[in-house]
Amino acid sequence: MPQWDFLNFIAEQARRYPGFRFEMEAEATDLFEESGRVTGVRAETPRDPLDVRADLVVGADGRHSVVRAKAGLEIVDLGAPMDVLWLRLSRQPTDPGQTLGRVEARRILSCSIAKTIGNAPS
Repeated sequence: MPQWDFLNFIAEQARRYPGFRFEMEAEATDLFEESGRVTGVRAETPRDPLDVRADLVVGADGRHSVVRAKAGLEIVDLGAPMDVLWLRLSRQPTDPGQTLGRVEARRILSCSIAKTIGNAPS
């Protein structure tokens, strides 16, 4: 999924929460840390600098991430030619038990649906 589509998806889901605020054209420039823990981010916007304090800070600022660099996180190059997002979704007994895929120019979607064993969720 292209980054912009993923970020749009996250924003749509987060709008359900009253404390959510979405800032366009904001560039992360620094992090706030307390006791060795990241507690917020400083960003530049077309209007003013913006300081955001949060319990959870997610660096979603791309391959050349300022957030990752400021947090001192190493890049681990796995040599993968594409980005992959793995996730687990709940499955109902009435859901089909098949594998499907879709391949388009520069895009691949693969979905494998596992069967439920006993009462274990899949």
